[in-house]
Amino acid sequence: MKRQLIIIISIAASVIFILSGALVYLKINISKKTDKITELRNELEINSQMSESFSLLYADINNVNPYLEKIDSALPSKDRLIKFSNDMKLLAASSSINYFSEFSGDGVDNSGLKWIGLKMSLEGDYDNIINFLRLLENSQYSVKLNVLDFVGKDNKFKLIMDGKVFYF
Repeated sequence: MKRQLIIIISIAASVIFILSGALVYLKINISKKTDKITELRNELEINSQMSESFSLLYADINNVNPYLEKIDSALPSKDRLIKFSNDMKLLAASSSINYFSEFSGDGVDNSGLKWIGLKMSLEGDYDNIINFLRLLENSQYSVKLNVLDFVGKDNKFKLIMDGKVFYF
């Protein structure tokens, strides 16, 4: 009888020990799963915020599209600079002046804009040269003039310019 009691107590203790081990294992497993669920929820929240941001950006693209062409044409590409001399000749002809230009070197300025050096010579009446400069200012090209040497006699003037034509 004592022996039977010891066997029952040892079986009960073994069952309790096994159940305690199973509970500890389940607790650890549940903790890991809870952490994984929390991590997945955070990732889902981040993805949801990114998706919302993308949808707002996509909605804004319709507002931006009209300006993209203007931005793209703000500075010509290097390939479009091939037309620069011909365009300037046309502006000079429309202003009734003689025109000569040549490119001289290239580089990048402090703000990251690419440029090609430009030397230009104009001959004609004062008003016609000023008209050419206004047309140049309103052209599709972004030109920075560093040196202007204006020489004139009677009504014939010569303007020698040194500067840069910017491109992207």
